[in-house]
Amino acid sequence: MIGPLIFAAALAAQACDPSAALSGQAGAKCRVGEAALAAGYEKSGEAFAPAKFRQAAKPGAQPAARNREEDRVGQALDAFEAGDYRVAEQIWLMLLAEAEAGENQSGSIHGRQYRVAQALLPQGRAPEAVVLLEQAMAGAQEAGDIAQLITILNTLAEAYFDLGRYADSAAILRPFYERSRGGARLTYANNLARALDGAGRYADAETLLLEVVAGARAEDGQLFSQPHALARNLFNLARNLAAQGRHSEAGELFAESAALTVERRPPGHTDIIAAHSFLARHKLLAESDGSGALEAARTLSANLNAYLGESTGGEIDRRQSIQNAGEPLDLFTLHVEAAWAVANGG
Repeated sequence: MIGPLIFAAALAAQACDPSAALSGQAGAKCRVGEAALAAGYEKSGEAFAPAKFRQAAKPGAQPAARNREEDRVGQALDAFEAGDYRVAEQIWLMLLAEAEAGENQSGSIHGRQYRVAQALLPQGRAPEAVVLLEQAMAGAQEAGDIAQLITILNTLAEAYFDLGRYADSAAILRPFYERSRGGARLTYANNLARALDGAGRYADAETLLLEVVAGARAEDGQLFSQPHALARNLFNLARNLAAQGRHSEAGELFAESAALTVERRPPGHTDIIAAHSFLARHKLLAESDGSGALEAARTLSANLNAYLGESTGGEIDRRQSIQNAGEPLDLFTLHVEAAWAVANGG
C-alpha cells in the first residue's frame, strides 16, 4: 500500500513542482532547495522561491545541451503557471520528441507525455490529453515510477471528468481520498466531489466540499498554502449548491470566488474566465440581476479576449472550449445577453 507521504509528494508534483522533470546534479540541488522551502527555511527575511532553486541548479560545468534543456523545462513550467498553455504545450512537445528520440538528458517519455497532456486540458482538449495520459500511465507502470504514476492518475481523472466520464473519474479518485490524510485528503476530496457532482450525487459531493472549503479557509494566506485553492474550492461548492437549487448561497460563493480569482490570477487566465462565466450566468438566470451580470460579463469578456489573442499572438483556436467555462463564442454571447438585460431593465 502506498503511504500518505507518497500521496502528498505526488500532489506537490501535480502542482507544477519545478524540479519534477530534473535529474542528476540539477535535480538534486532543486530537491534540496524544495526540502528547505518545505521546512520553512528563510534567508535575509525572504523565503526561497522554486524559481530561485531552478536558476541555482544550472552549474556551468554541465554540458551546454543539458543547460538548454533545463532552460526550456523552466520556460514551460513558467508559461503553464502564467496561464500561457499553448506556449507550454509547444515547448513540452519538442521535449517529448527529443525524449522519444533518446536525446533528452533529464526527462522520461512518460513524464513528457504527462506534461503535454497537462497543458492540453485547460485548452479544452481533453480527448487528446486522455490518449497521452493513458500512454503515460502505461509507461510509468512499466518503469515502476510510482510517484509519477499517482500524478498521472490524478490528471487522468480530471481528463475523464472533462469528457463526462464521471464514474471513471470517481473510480480513480476514491481510493486516493480514502487512504490520504491532511492536505492531500482535502485535494482528493475536492476532485472526488466534482466527479460525484457530475454523476448527479449532489448531497455526497456537498459533504466533501464543505470539508474542503473549511480547510481552504483555515489555510488561506499561510506560508505554504496554495494561493488559488480557496477560490477554486468556493467555485466548486457554488456549482454544487446551484445544482441543488440553493441559489442564494451559491450566488454569494460565486461572487467571492470570482473576486479572489481576479485578485490572484494573471489577466486572461482560464480560472478568471470560468469563475466569471458562472457568476454572469447565475446573476442572469437565478438572481435576475442584469447590472451584476453585466459587470461580471465585462470582466469575463476582457479576460477571454486576452486569452484568445492579445497575449498569445492569436494562436488559440476560437472553436475550442475552455476548461470549466465553455465555448468562446458562447461566452461572448453571454456578455451580449447581460448587456441586453440591463438595457431592458432585466
